[in-house]
Amino acid sequence: MSASTQAMEADDQGHVNKRKKPDGTSQPGGRRFQPRSQDKPASSSIFSKDLGQLVLLMAKIMLHQDAELQLLKTEKQFVIHMETGPHGMVRPLFAIAKQWKAARDASPPKTDKSLRVALVQCYIAEFYNRLVKLVKDPETKANMIKHRYVIEQGDKILWPYMVWNPEAQELQLDTTKPAIEHPEMVETVNQLRMLVLQGKDAVIHKFHSVRPMAEQMQGANLPFLLSIGLRGEDCSQAYQCCQKLCGNTVLKLVGCRMKQERLQRHQMVQALARAIESKKNNSN
Repeated sequence: MSASTQAMEADDQGHVNKRKKPDGTSQPGGRRFQPRSQDKPASSSIFSKDLGQLVLLMAKIMLHQDAELQLLKTEKQFVIHMETGPHGMVRPLFAIAKQWKAARDASPPKTDKSLRVALVQCYIAEFYNRLVKLVKDPETKANMIKHRYVIEQGDKILWPYMVWNPEAQELQLDTTKPAIEHPEMVETVNQLRMLVLQGKDAVIHKFHSVRPMAEQMQGANLPFLLSIGLRGEDCSQAYQCCQKLCGNTVLKLVGCRMKQERLQRHQMVQALARAIESKKNNSN
């Protein structure tokens, strides 16, 4: 049999088929194999598309979760702007933080309080002492009256509310809220002081500055975040006391301004929302 005859065979019907090559690239009937490696680009493209959809879905879930957290903050959190000067509370709080850390690191530890409770107890105790002493300190009282932080009506001392006027760039008296008489204010601050002393961590969930405290602070103000617990009568009363203090001039005794947390997205969350919106616009 010749070499050409060996390379080819005829079937019963006279058709000629090529022999299967050792490398397996040919099939009976002359069809070529399509290597599976050629399918990978299509599979990779599908996977990338699915992954992109999953990332977009996760980003939307994060925005929804952030909105829920922001709503929760408005129910329990306050922002306190503390003056960093000698009249304010930043230096005393920094000293308390140093003492607390030394007591915690002692062997055995000499404190069973959390740092936030130690700080807020110091803050409210000093606030209460200055408030009680005001009626016995004519100089401080006269200075507070001069700056309209205190209103005298006969023998009454009133603590008014103030709001920021963006046009005048100054604090002005808030005529929509009635001023609080001094005895009522003393009672409110004392109630908050006792609630913090008794409830401790159950009442105070958070109390810290937004940037680290130091012996010599940069800037005129240092914001603090105060978060109250959500459950229990003590938490409810503490929240009501803090609400009454928001915007009131009595906090000027310790160089502070307090306001309730507002609905406000973080800059990173805002950037994420813009990216999602841009992705939606590009896909349309």
